[in-house]
Amino acid sequence: MTEPTPAAPLWLPNQRFKAIAVGSPKAGKTGACAAFANAGYRVIVAAFDPGYTILLNLVDPAARGNLIVLPFEDRRGFQGPDSKITVGQIGDPVAFGKFAQFLNDGKARTCREQGGEIVDLGPSESWGTDTVLVVDNLSSVSQAAFARLLKMQGLDRQRRRRKDWGFAADEVDDVLIQMASSYYAYHLIVLAHWYVQGPREWEDPDKSDPSKTEYNNELREAEKDLIPTKQVPISIGRTLSRNLCRHFPTVIWAEVDASDRRVFNLTPSAVRDSGVPVRPGRLPAILPIETGLLSIFEAVTGKEP
Repeated sequence: MTEPTPAAPLWLPNQRFKAIAVGSPKAGKTGACAAFANAGYRVIVAAFDPGYTILLNLVDPAARGNLIVLPFEDRRGFQGPDSKITVGQIGDPVAFGKFAQFLNDGKARTCREQGGEIVDLGPSESWGTDTVLVVDNLSSVSQAAFARLLKMQGLDRQRRRRKDWGFAADEVDDVLIQMASSYYAYHLIVLAHWYVQGPREWEDPDKSDPSKTEYNNELREAEKDLIPTKQVPISIGRTLSRNLCRHFPTVIWAEVDASDRRVFNLTPSAVRDSGVPVRPGRLPAILPIETGLLSIFEAVTGKEP
């Protein structure tokens, strides 16, 4: 499982592909990654969401050895200590920490459909340009990082503080910076959902310090005409969500068009960050979801049409 099934011929670029693909749930982001496995690349999926089963169905039978799905999940349960039906964390939140450790040593457990066995893929700095790491998805990675940070500080969601969001955002940002650094050769695709972010909302009154609330709301009044409303990837907090696209030279959006087709839309827009670093005319503005991500990869990394 550690070596991809050979393709004839498998084109290996001499530069990295670093992309974030943003879209609504069920827009086709995860399924789009099957094209890489079918083309012969080794596809490692760090699955923080359960939607990876679509990949098991879309990868050709002859190419299934190219796909390695590694779930990173925190265990949750429905039975509380008072015997009432509840939903909560069972044990410590470990998904984010296990993912970081996996990047260091390459050891993780495959999904149940692939045997549920621990594999050793080697540290991520040893992966070459035949390997694509897919992080599915950033929104769930951020939730896992936040749960881990609260546990480390002995807090729960009811007692979280504003600064806790910042600490967790820093951890997620640090992991993205590391994965996107030039130290690595493997290709990186991060999937994310989106939401609409505009000027900050007014704060509720602070009974202990009313002047603080008044001052903060004065700032929001001054900001409201300066901060545009945009579509941004969902991560932790406003600042990281609005700025994390800076880590990725390629930022693309998956959507369902007016004809109910799942597509990648490369058209520039003032309401969302997007861009594909290729010469004008190299790619059409709209690409089919099934093959579009692979086409973008080949264009960005220099494969001739």
